[in-house]
Amino acid sequence: MARQVLGDISMSLSRPALSQSVMTIPDSFLTPSPVHLPSVHTSTVLQNSLLDYENLKRRLNLTEAQYQLHKNNILQEDSDEDEDDDVLGSFETPPKTPKPQQRKSRAASTVTTDDASGSQQTETPKVKRQRVQRKQKEVALSTQLGGLTRQQLVDMMVSLKDSHPELEQEIRELMPAPDLTSMEQRLDSLQHNIYKAFPYTRWGSSRDAFCYRRVKVHLTAFKKECVDQGKTLMKSEFWETVIDYALMAWKFVEKLPDWDNPAHNGLKDQCFKSLATQCKQALKKSRFEKEKYHQIKSRLETAVMVNYVMESCVEEVDKILSKLP
Repeated sequence: MARQVLGDISMSLSRPALSQSVMTIPDSFLTPSPVHLPSVHTSTVLQNSLLDYENLKRRLNLTEAQYQLHKNNILQEDSDEDEDDDVLGSFETPPKTPKPQQRKSRAASTVTTDDASGSQQTETPKVKRQRVQRKQKEVALSTQLGGLTRQQLVDMMVSLKDSHPELEQEIRELMPAPDLTSMEQRLDSLQHNIYKAFPYTRWGSSRDAFCYRRVKVHLTAFKKECVDQGKTLMKSEFWETVIDYALMAWKFVEKLPDWDNPAHNGLKDQCFKSLATQCKQALKKSRFEKEKYHQIKSRLETAVMVNYVMESCVEEVDKILSKLP
């Protein structure tokens, strides 16, 4: 028993005391990594951090130099985060631009403000500028008359004559004779269509039934226009112009093709007869001077050489001349 007690005492003496044991801590643990805390550091958080390091110093038996290193790191991180907060605080969202309706309401209302001197200044609302209306430019009378139809011009002149009867004689004196230029151009265009419709190549006569059928439509159009234009002049009772038109259209009818089959020349003969009839009626109703009839007779004799149908017009002129003194 005594020997066992002596052994226990020797083992207890050989064990190192806990208070004398020293723990070795690596340097990587003593150098803390950057701690990412919230954007705002309060004094309470800082104090708690320092207290934690105080406890750590006592527990780990840190030297004064190691403790100061940890304390400086904490203070440096706190100052850096405060600077970041100041920088972020400088970038603030700009104020919103007022809407157009708010601008109008602000401009429409009168605002009274006080300046630094204490005097009141009244801002007058801006007056909306009136839109300037452009004046309509006066158009020339000739330009507007050019846009009217023939019937509109006739109705306008009749209305003017009824409102001012004294102007009728003056209007008659100023009224020119009808212009035959447009009628002549129309007949020339229709005659061109006739010859354009002929076949390009033809083995045989170009005046046979086959070619006639090719151009019959254009011949009919020419005949209709030739007669209708003469009727229009007859209604206007410009007798001298009717005679001039008949002799002018006579030359176009003369240039129409003569077909191998006499029955196909019916459209051409109808044009000659219609023009001769219109010319004869104009001579009967005309009241020209004797010299004028002699000029007309000379032109009619030339037309007779083309077609004998105009012979009746020459006889009518001779009858009129015989009655003149």
